[in-house]
Amino acid sequence: MFDINKIIKRDLLHRTDSELDKISTKISFYAVNPINDLAEKERFFKKKGYNPILTYEKYRENLEKLYKEISGLKTDKSVVGKILNDIKKSYKLSTKLLRYRGDANRFTETSIKLYGQPDKELVTEAKKLLKLKIKKEKKVYSSKDVKNRFRLAFLKYGFPWTVEEKDMVSNAAVKPSNRKLYIKKDARFSKNFVKRLIVHEIGTHAMRAENGAMQPYTFFRRGFPGYLMTEEGLAVINEEINNCLNNQILKVYAGRVIAIDCALKHSFLETYKTLRKHFGKDMSWRLTLRAKRGLSDTSLPGACTKDINYLKGYLEIKKFIKAKGDMNKLYYGKVGLQHIELLDKMHGLINPMFLPMFRYTNYLVQHFSGLLKSLIFFDLEPSLRFINNKLRWI
Repeated sequence: MFDINKIIKRDLLHRTDSELDKISTKISFYAVNPINDLAEKERFFKKKGYNPILTYEKYRENLEKLYKEISGLKTDKSVVGKILNDIKKSYKLSTKLLRYRGDANRFTETSIKLYGQPDKELVTEAKKLLKLKIKKEKKVYSSKDVKNRFRLAFLKYGFPWTVEEKDMVSNAAVKPSNRKLYIKKDARFSKNFVKRLIVHEIGTHAMRAENGAMQPYTFFRRGFPGYLMTEEGLAVINEEINNCLNNQILKVYAGRVIAIDCALKHSFLETYKTLRKHFGKDMSWRLTLRAKRGLSDTSLPGACTKDINYLKGYLEIKKFIKAKGDMNKLYYGKVGLQHIELLDKMHGLINPMFLPMFRYTNYLVQHFSGLLKSLIFFDLEPSLRFINNKLRWI
């Protein structure tokens, strides 16, 4: 016999989920990136003691109206209802973040609510990594070369994604809502960096999105509330397993934490000077810009704290592996570590179709002596191939 109340509740949740999915396409973090960074970079290096004044494009949506739309959506007290309610809260914060661009205090406060801020333990770990010695890699690929390689990689995995070049601060970014990957326009990349990007972007972000698209709720594809730390941490772990996480990249992830920690208390110039003790001019500029994006007057303390998730997530995923956590569950979609137990309470979930072909045994033996539990992932697309018995991404 049908329970009409259950059907009504389920329909309510699916409607709310669908509405949030539509709203998610109207919230773009890219708008936090300044539009005058090149001109300000030139001015910064020419004018001694100068703190950049960053400007931003006018946002295409009415953010106040969007905030009200999100607030009006209904949920319930079920597991899915609570997840949707948390997503509502995060989306409301995201609209505030975009509204507060240029306002150092309110932007920073909202960013911390959304992404957190560096704690002493994370800063200590970051400082250790800053001491790593690095080797420079020759940048042999243009952004156009990388775009073509990503297109081939997507074809190989059977993912219907498109790749475009875009003016932006980061080297690459994914947008699961419309299956797009963006490559930083006019940038140059080393061979290892391209391999790392494929592991990071396709082998983690796109793969989790594709598995998520098969689940009964769209938030599996676009992301559970607070999923970002797990998302980025898993991507970094995957880089390490595939032998493409070198000291240079680890140092950059550490630099992002230090940049944010410093930017929260100091100006752009002071943050830049701190980073120059460990990085070259261009990298110090980029790290500082990433930390100060969202602000207008960068002489003020404040930061966009999103970038702490790479190193923090990496350390949390390591702990999860050491505790014999089920890595398989992280590929049901864009799930956070904090949501794994909830998966068993949700009905109608589909086992992940796409899984990395990593062999975790060697990784566990190398990093966690005595922990010999094998966590083997089977890849369904493309076919399983190992080269010289090494962990590789194919």
